[in-house]
Amino acid sequence: LWSRGVGMAPAEDAEWMDGVVAEALRVKAARLAGGDRTGFEFELLGQKALDHRVGFGVKLGQYADREEQRLKGHTAHVWAVAECEELICSGSQDGLIRVWNLNGDLSDQPQRILVSEGAEQGVTSLSVWDGRLVSGHLSGKLRVWNVVTGECNQILEGHTLAVHAVAVCGSRLTSGSMDESIKVWAMDAAGPRKCERTLLGHTAWVNSLVGWQDKVLSGSDDNSIRVWDVGTGVHDATLTGHDDGVLGLAVHGDRLFSASFDGTIRVWALGTWEALRTVEACVRESRPSCRQHPSCLAVSGSQ
Repeated sequence: LWSRGVGMAPAEDAEWMDGVVAEALRVKAARLAGGDRTGFEFELLGQKALDHRVGFGVKLGQYADREEQRLKGHTAHVWAVAECEELICSGSQDGLIRVWNLNGDLSDQPQRILVSEGAEQGVTSLSVWDGRLVSGHLSGKLRVWNVVTGECNQILEGHTLAVHAVAVCGSRLTSGSMDESIKVWAMDAAGPRKCERTLLGHTAWVNSLVGWQDKVLSGSDDNSIRVWDVGTGVHDATLTGHDDGVLGLAVHGDRLFSASFDGTIRVWALGTWEALRTVEACVRESRPSCRQHPSCLAVSGSQ
């Protein structure tokens, strides 16, 4: 359904695809098999993509009339990017979070570097809560940072394997892990953050999370999307249809978008969970090693 010549979806799909863009195309470490093989044609994304990973740097596209620039310094793959307090934060397999000033002179030197104790603490996910940066790590730990001072305010422990996804749901934080679980954390600015409950049901890695109202939606390598009530822990629904792992989720208006290793983006009605349509986002290859796939999604609110 993609028009390869002009780099955008055809007119009949433009309305519902408007505002949904790829922020990054990253392949999970276990699937890299020794090298980066995303191979995606970035021009197909159009002009809405703000930033994405390029090699061991962060590529800042045309944003606020800036010239395209690549931010370098990481010594391993960049797995996550987030904006916090008008700062760009990039998390890498090298165990570092580099913080760049969005409003200043974007040079190769970051404003500060947040250190999380080496490559075994590689940063796999980032999210923002109440002006704090939350990072998920290969070790299974989460860290809560003050990006202005560079101080780590707290370490959250409970997962036994890498944290692939972090998402904010109101006053709660959720984290999804390779250990097949989702943990719900009570986030209190005045005191320690506590794990309220663990959500179990997925039978493979939890790759992605997104919050919607009082729900958290989780995408997994078991090919499914599950809907949970974060306040009670009740499992409300399971969405099926993808033929491979669900790598990315995004909410836009009254719709949920899911990106999968099967090369498709699916659209669902929020609340009723009806499957609305499927887009073949990438050309399918017969050999898995050559397969292209959308691996995460972001929403642009400007258009």
